[in-house]
Amino acid sequence: MEHCNRCFSLTKVFNYELGEYNRCANNAKYGEYCGTHAPKKTICSGFARSGKPCQKTVKFGKFCSSHMHVEHPDPDGEQLCLYHPDVGWPYMNEVHGYHVRKYNDGKTLDKDMTIILNKYSTLHYDHIKYFYVRPDDNKCTMMLLELFFRNYHLDFSTDYWQGIITELHEKIKDVSFLREYRELFRKRFDQKYRIETQKKYVGHVLLTYGRDISEKIVNLL
Repeated sequence: MEHCNRCFSLTKVFNYELGEYNRCANNAKYGEYCGTHAPKKTICSGFARSGKPCQKTVKFGKFCSSHMHVEHPDPDGEQLCLYHPDVGWPYMNEVHGYHVRKYNDGKTLDKDMTIILNKYSTLHYDHIKYFYVRPDDNKCTMMLLELFFRNYHLDFSTDYWQGIITELHEKIKDVSFLREYRELFRKRFDQKYRIETQKKYVGHVLLTYGRDISEKIVNLL
């Protein structure tokens, strides 16, 4: 009875007295096997940062606890080509770092945004409004903007996020070298801007039917 919960696998150590390989002494956690000798289907399907297959046992589905969240593809980085900093603005390698990374949910992202704001600015953070008063203001602004690009896979359609997005692009609207960068940011994340752009395009296409008809159809959108 004492061996009923032991792993069913045999080790590489041969017992000459019994004339067979010793049985694994680990407890069976996955059917008849321990974590070391479990069938490959219970081994995580993820990969370590080195590129080698993960050797941890499955926690949920096909992944261990470290790889449970499906990795989202990296953004295309189009905005990086549009950023050419002027005096007083940080280089992009100063912006990207520990804080500018991918998140699995908006709640954690929002929490870390607050940390960035507290670290680089003396301000009041009231869910939507940002008030900047320190020289690190520009670096803080770029970090927040880049966080959106980095986490484009999250849902930013709520009023909460749209309020923050509006505050950010309004803050850089008079910065000439960020004009194209801001345009791309609004195309990606500003729902109001996207709807207005779509209406302009539809209205332009429908002009062939007359301006009055075009305006009526656009107003229905």
